[in-house]
Amino acid sequence: QKIVNVLVERFGYHAAAFWVVDPDDHSGVLTLFAAQGFPPGSVRQQALAIPEGRGIVGQVFATQKPAIIPDLFNYQDELILPNLVQQLQLRGMVAVPLLFKEDALGVLTCYTSQPHEAGELEQTRLRALASLAAIDHHSSYHFRKWQAIELASKRLNQVRDVKTAVNQIANDILDIAEAVSATLCVYHAAHHAFLPEFARHVGQPGDWLPDWDNLSAGWQALTGKLLRQEKLLITNVATAEDILGSSLQQQLQQAGIRACIGLRLDGEEDPVGVLFAFYRNLHPYANPGEQHEAETPLNIYSGQAAAALGRAKYFTRRELEQEFIRHFTQKVSVMPTRQDVDEPTWQATLEELAHITGAERARLLLVDQWGYLEYAWPPTLPVGYLADQLALGERSSEWRVLHDKASYELQRDLPHDPHWGKIDNPALGSTHSKLVVPIFHSHAQACLGLISLESDHTDIFDLLDLQLTQDFAAHIGIDIGAEEGETSGRYRIRQLEQFIGESQNFTAIQLVRDKLAQQLETLRQTGGYDLVSLHMYDPFWDKFEPPLVQGQFLAQDENVYASLEALTFRPQQDAFFTSEPRLRRFVLGSFVESEGIRSSAMLRIRDEQQVVGLLFVYSRQAHYFEDKERRWLREQAAAMRDVILSSNFLRELVAQLREALDVDLVRLHLMRQEEDGVTMWSRPVSSGQLQVPVSWPPQTKVEGAIARVLLHPANSYFTPNAQRDALFAGSFVVREGVQAAGFVRLQVENEPLGVLFVNRRRAGRWKQVEIDAVRSFALIASVAVQNRRQLTQFKKKQFRLATIQKATEGIVMAGLDLTAVANIILTKAVTLTRASFATLRLVKGDVLEAEAVWGLSKEEEKRWRRENGRLRLDGPGLGPFLVNQATQPDGQNFVLVPDVAEHSHYLNTSGQAVQSSLVVLLRDVQDNLKAIGVLSVDHPDRNGLDDTD
Repeated sequence: QKIVNVLVERFGYHAAAFWVVDPDDHSGVLTLFAAQGFPPGSVRQQALAIPEGRGIVGQVFATQKPAIIPDLFNYQDELILPNLVQQLQLRGMVAVPLLFKEDALGVLTCYTSQPHEAGELEQTRLRALASLAAIDHHSSYHFRKWQAIELASKRLNQVRDVKTAVNQIANDILDIAEAVSATLCVYHAAHHAFLPEFARHVGQPGDWLPDWDNLSAGWQALTGKLLRQEKLLITNVATAEDILGSSLQQQLQQAGIRACIGLRLDGEEDPVGVLFAFYRNLHPYANPGEQHEAETPLNIYSGQAAAALGRAKYFTRRELEQEFIRHFTQKVSVMPTRQDVDEPTWQATLEELAHITGAERARLLLVDQWGYLEYAWPPTLPVGYLADQLALGERSSEWRVLHDKASYELQRDLPHDPHWGKIDNPALGSTHSKLVVPIFHSHAQACLGLISLESDHTDIFDLLDLQLTQDFAAHIGIDIGAEEGETSGRYRIRQLEQFIGESQNFTAIQLVRDKLAQQLETLRQTGGYDLVSLHMYDPFWDKFEPPLVQGQFLAQDENVYASLEALTFRPQQDAFFTSEPRLRRFVLGSFVESEGIRSSAMLRIRDEQQVVGLLFVYSRQAHYFEDKERRWLREQAAAMRDVILSSNFLRELVAQLREALDVDLVRLHLMRQEEDGVTMWSRPVSSGQLQVPVSWPPQTKVEGAIARVLLHPANSYFTPNAQRDALFAGSFVVREGVQAAGFVRLQVENEPLGVLFVNRRRAGRWKQVEIDAVRSFALIASVAVQNRRQLTQFKKKQFRLATIQKATEGIVMAGLDLTAVANIILTKAVTLTRASFATLRLVKGDVLEAEAVWGLSKEEEKRWRRENGRLRLDGPGLGPFLVNQATQPDGQNFVLVPDVAEHSHYLNTSGQAVQSSLVVLLRDVQDNLKAIGVLSVDHPDRNGLDDTD
């Protein structure tokens, strides 16, 4: 709207309008998006729609070539809106396509009230404005899309049950998938079955949608293909009979569905659901050789949806398990010995266990000095079956488990396993799936008995069933195996259950920046300051996060992050309060000058000895900070400290885990995949007292136990003797006197996130309930870390899109003022890249002359222009290098230098310490082989700039 306003008000057109296509519609129909110069009520967006290829606007959109009509009254070809032309007396017309990369997004039209033929300069100006509009329109659309994903992700992070997760995903997916209809159903991988009670249809209804209770042959075949190959992209239903089958293809066509996308939602190990989205128009999602812009947000959201479903299934299952364990412990808590637990209690408990796991038969065997006690569900099962199995000796899984030859036995397809020794035992009957778990005494190593579950179906029992049965066995060992009056075992179990229950809430913790922003604004208004900024320090990655800023900036850029980030140098004192004479010692001169800062205060925010943040306040007036005000600022910083620490939830989780497990040391090592593929390992998140303190900075290389566990075939491993275990043996174990140790890898959807270690300085076997608690913690921590990582990515994406939008708006409002446009471009480039220095140079003859520079005071800029304002094209530097190769067909558009010391063409003209640099070539709009200038940004850190910049 601002662009068409400028065209009418500044450049003298009678009217101007933007016509765009709806990215979610894919019909090719252009509708009026913004207009200026038309009388009120003469145009309505709903009434003005132009099909692609029809009329002047439709032809310009279809051919991607501009059109110049000197006089519409004499135009002989088709006019879609002839009445509008006559009514408004529109004579001369220029129509320019809005092009983003290779795609047409719409058309810009300008009209005069007299016959007029646009000249070359006028056409160039309109093409430039159309290019800006295309960038802005593209950015706005995807900004909204990323916002929708972020909001949807936040909602999904709160979900704790499957039905709510299904409803939430279904409500979000139509907008994110750009579809007219969608269907979703949860899948039970262990049972190879869809769960119709957890299915949802949204959008256009019809009998062509799958009946998840009774899938047709066509839908059975299609869902089977999707489960095998992860993704189905049907861009044209009419040509997809080989995928859909003739019957389903006909149903979809009759319903007006022309395209379809199927996504498999993958959990940690198995699929957790399937999702189909349907379209009335041919969808360009996966045209051969192309990658549609919708793919990234849709794939990201499908990953979020899968994680939410998997998490919800896990939490739902954990609630069932905890309720089951509570029922059992309530029944036996008043019974001091196992002889007091009667047969109906055991049978009711086994029945509940069977219902949760899907078992058709459940048995319990307890061993004492008088022999075996055997219980079974259903009650009609013959007693003595387990004793018969034990009589088979080593051929029996029960015998192997009871005699500690196997920690458990899980069989998914018994008749087809040649290694299952008791297959010829007629008592097995039609059993296909079997799970056997031992029961150990809570303190002694003796085996008290075993639990056996059976089913006549294949693949019934999974790892969750194993975990529940082992947890149940551990409770039997503690509640039944404990001596009379002994309560420590039960107390420890209650602690672990409470820890797991409470720690689940941490997955819902989001970034606390919104709350801190409110505190900053209250601080600014109460103290009467012009600007306030807060820089949070992440001790595990040894870096400051992008600052939070409140207040109005005077400079063009309202996000002066680059200048502010230079303040995070960690000064020696915990606070300073200063006015203009000393200000330059602490604040960048360019920031002080552009914002008119005269007084400032800085306060370090600490957690014990660790710096967790820096708080700055700025005033444009001479301001003396009296003692009362200084005390008040310190109180405000302390209040922010509590909020900042709540965001470092992993440290609290690790401390809770150590206390609940009664271990000596817990260490969590996080990893991050950098943009260029380099893996960084954080400073460990740890709890417990080290005998020998060690400084462990973030690093790219890991050694010792971490390196070994990354290669370990299992996701977790626990040993009672770490000193003699090759996996853990090393300097850390020896130095800290570690005897028992274990690890769990953190990962989400097969993406590694870190490694968790638990260590005891006393020897002893790990109880199964303790192992389960560590695994539960690892799952919760994995989801929390992944959620925070994805939210950070969303914030970064939104920030970049918003900055591009503001740059477009600023450039349009600057009109034809070259210096103003250049300064806006530089300011936004610095905002995006966090650079410390930037220049925009234009080709003038045989030199590159600086049009604008960022990062210097006025006096510094005058001196810089005299010394470095011009670069000869035949001289050194990345700018001349790019310009000289611009005429080559395969010429580069930019040069990214992560480390300037390793690039021969780099020339430092900033007079500052520069470690990385990025130079982008500016090409002529009409002649793509002609260079008109270069835009360059410099960063003070090595690898401070990357491909996203």
